[in-house]
Amino acid sequence: MSRWIKRITALLAGLFVVAFIAVWLLLSSSILAETRGNMTAQLLTSKLGQTVQIIGGVRIKLGSTLHIVTRGLVLPSHTMTDVSLAEIEQLEFDVTLVDLLKGRVKLGSLQATGAEIRLVVDKDGTSSWATLKQDLEVKKSGNADGGNVVDFLAGHSVQFSNSGVIYQDAQNGLDLDLLMTSFELSRKDLSTPVILEGVGSLNGEKLTLNGNFPQKQPFTVSADFSQISVKLDGTPDPAGYDVGFAVAVSMDIAELGQLLNVFKLEKSLTGTGHVKAVFKNSAGVASIGDLDVFISLDGGQSLKLTGDLGKLGDPTDMTLDTRIRLYPKDKEPAPVKEMRKLKLIAVDMKIAAQPDGPPHRQMVIQTNGFVLDTSGVGPPPISFSDISRTPKGLLRVGKLVLRIGPPDANFLVLEGSITDALKLEGIDIDGTLALPVASLIAPTLLQASEVLGHISGGFQLIGNTEELSLSNLNATAQGTDLWTLNVSGSIRNVLNFSNVSLDITADVPSGAKMLSALDLEPIKTGHVKLSTNLSSNGTDWKSKATIAVGESKVHFNLDLNLGDPQPIVRGQIESDLINVDQINDIVAAALQLEKLNKLDKSAAKSKLDQTDTNPPETADGNTPVEVNDRQSSGPFRNVTLVPLGRAILLSGMDLNVTIDLRKIEGERDSTSLQTDLVMKNGKASFGPM
Repeated sequence: MSRWIKRITALLAGLFVVAFIAVWLLLSSSILAETRGNMTAQLLTSKLGQTVQIIGGVRIKLGSTLHIVTRGLVLPSHTMTDVSLAEIEQLEFDVTLVDLLKGRVKLGSLQATGAEIRLVVDKDGTSSWATLKQDLEVKKSGNADGGNVVDFLAGHSVQFSNSGVIYQDAQNGLDLDLLMTSFELSRKDLSTPVILEGVGSLNGEKLTLNGNFPQKQPFTVSADFSQISVKLDGTPDPAGYDVGFAVAVSMDIAELGQLLNVFKLEKSLTGTGHVKAVFKNSAGVASIGDLDVFISLDGGQSLKLTGDLGKLGDPTDMTLDTRIRLYPKDKEPAPVKEMRKLKLIAVDMKIAAQPDGPPHRQMVIQTNGFVLDTSGVGPPPISFSDISRTPKGLLRVGKLVLRIGPPDANFLVLEGSITDALKLEGIDIDGTLALPVASLIAPTLLQASEVLGHISGGFQLIGNTEELSLSNLNATAQGTDLWTLNVSGSIRNVLNFSNVSLDITADVPSGAKMLSALDLEPIKTGHVKLSTNLSSNGTDWKSKATIAVGESKVHFNLDLNLGDPQPIVRGQIESDLINVDQINDIVAAALQLEKLNKLDKSAAKSKLDQTDTNPPETADGNTPVEVNDRQSSGPFRNVTLVPLGRAILLSGMDLNVTIDLRKIEGERDSTSLQTDLVMKNGKASFGPM
């Protein structure tokens, strides 16, 4: 009997040795590395609900703590067959044998080398991680032992070397390549905070990361480049981070060019700035408040933005103040009268939108020829969307809408796109006009008057800040029976009003009725027609016009060189028939319009006297354009610019023209006149007359 017991014992011992060798071979033999890899991949796939591939197999170092090394771990994308969601060259971690025998898997000393996470969005908006997100939400039930990532880190660390994250969005062109030479998350024990430390680069710009995350306590994170510093200070809700939190974000920019490099944008601007804001998340509702942005460019331009964005995604919940200045205070261009010298100085906007009421807006556009000041109930003066980065590194605005004028009666609406928003190049915009005609004659006195109707039409703007062309201009006077007006043509560069080609026709059935409508003496001119072509090439201007009053008709062919120190209008005035009485009526009507000119100048001076000439300075040293206290009853003030229409009729320039009036009819007889008309300093020499 004892002999059989010994034999059985020897057999069992042999079987145990064979089993031990088999287990050892299964766990540690390099021959079975691929088999172990397939088994591990299947296990992870079933646990994660996400396909996991292990190409290089799994090696296990035996002991009371198993040291596991995985090579070539891949998470393929379910939505993009040619994209791997994640690839890890080598992943190492420890698992205690005791935990493993109890059916618990707790990873320790996690180390990853050559890890790359690739997040891709295609042109249709499909993301490479779409199904992963859905699967994780379905399986979001915690791990087997009820732990979490923060608890897992107690006494352990997670280390990444030569690893990174790539984000590419084909819809907006955003391209971020974060490469971390070293990255570590660690925690000494359950009573200490999680520490983050990392060194690497973002789109080629060197970056250092540091973070401190005490459990259920305020945390800090800093990201430092050579010329940019970003800091996040987070505070949990008293009930914990699960209920809500607030993060104060601050960014100091010593050189704007590096920020452009970080986002792979063309380095077209240089300057400094800062950004501050508070991001809040409460009960799942995200909002941004205490926004404070200031950018100062080396060229003297600046942008200041303050306010609250309110609930994200809700355009009816925001309050924003925006100030854009194109010149430093001490270098603002002097006031001008000529449109070709007009320059934009500053734009101030205020938007106040609340969910329980209509939006309120204010806008002030300051130029060296006038100030346009509007406010009221209506949509924001400016809105833009479809912002993207182009393959050449340009910041593109796909849709821009700019509304100029009172909210309920915009003078001008511009809609279009800008290929390079940073340099304002590649402008392609359609414009819609709805401007009171009277404001072209007397912009201060009659700025909102509809007595002459309004000019309505459209045009297209194409170009950049150096040359902005206006084409397809076509506008007509509407809303009046006092006259008809048509304007068409193009301007090669509206910024300096050069290379102009305009055709203008006007038809006034009764001059007396028009003058009466303007509160002027009703001179009975009868039926008046005007047709003119105005063109320029550089500083050389040409005007061909025909004025018909009754049966009288006069043709003008005039030239003007604005480049001359003392510009003189030269040319010819011709007529086959002039009725002296009709011409007298036209001259009298012109004198009445001159009265309107003087009244407008007087109104402009009165409003200028009411304006504070010494407004307070802001913290940045700039003089604000006040948007809350408008001194004028109308939108225009501080007008020094002479409108084009009035400049043509009432220019007051010196004249030197030849006159050939082939038939002049008076009360008694007919005659003719060939002479020269010379006007200088307001005094005329008119040959024998």
